[in-house]
Amino acid sequence: MPPKPKFNQEEILDAAFQLARENGIEAVKAREVGQKLGCSSRPIFTFFSGMEDLQNAVREKAEQLFLQYLHVADDYDLAFKMRGFQMIRFAKEEPNLFRILFMQKENGLSFRELVQTKTVHFESDLADIQQNYGVTKKDAERLFSHLLLHAISICTLCANQVCSFTEDEVLSLLGETFAGSLMLLKSGVAQFAAEAPAPKGNSKNRPKNFPFPAKGE
Repeated sequence: MPPKPKFNQEEILDAAFQLARENGIEAVKAREVGQKLGCSSRPIFTFFSGMEDLQNAVREKAEQLFLQYLHVADDYDLAFKMRGFQMIRFAKEEPNLFRILFMQKENGLSFRELVQTKTVHFESDLADIQQNYGVTKKDAERLFSHLLLHAISICTLCANQVCSFTEDEVLSLLGETFAGSLMLLKSGVAQFAAEAPAPKGNSKNRPKNFPFPAKGE
């Protein structure tokens, strides 16, 4: 009868998770996990098919922790704003986990897909925006997306330690972004925000969408 594994699956995952937390997902290697546990790497492969399998489990555990941060907002009025704040708090407190969730290749997700997969209570937040600000669901999606995009930008700066923000600065920046977007929608001239640049003297032929240069141009 083979010897009983010294460590169980959860203990191995916890060790790998701590490595990712401290040094990023790249640190989750068989030898390093074994050293963290104080044993060889053999027990890892008793419970996981390989290191990719273990790294995926680490990502899922990071996602669960991130969602815990977002769920804090459930007890707040205007919860969608609090979720943006909590996202930034997560990036400041767990920079390596933020990089795992938001700075890894996602196989070409659209931004809307990213919004839906990385947030909680998406539909209820849209309903909250509609009710509080008197906008359509389509405009509520636009407002939510603008706020989230700004929050992710701040998160990226924090996670990479490019600069830091106080809580007051974060609340002000997110609030101004939301208020500015809302006023633009309410003004009735929002369509002008999508005007694309055009060569001088050729404004009449301005394209509807910005003509990004083709690769190599």
